[in-house]
Amino acid sequence: MPRLTDARKELRRAQITEAAVRCFDRNGLERTSIADITAESGLSTGSIYAHYNNKADLVQAAAREVLTQRAAVLG
Repeated sequence: MPRLTDARKELRRAQITEAAVRCFDRNGLERTSIADITAESGLSTGSIYAHYNNKADLVQAAAREVLTQRAAVLG
């Protein structure tokens, strides 16, 4: 299987993060599972874990994404 380029890895991470933000918004942090994020992103569970160590890492990335979006609106 071909390796992903750095640019493609960043796009994949963004895809996962955006799916997580949508799931967290819809279901809340506690009620969102990795399976929910997998379904929302259209990627495999293995792909998600290749980019994030665990749900906590994904929550941090999602929080950074939301804060970045909010800062852009305010700035």
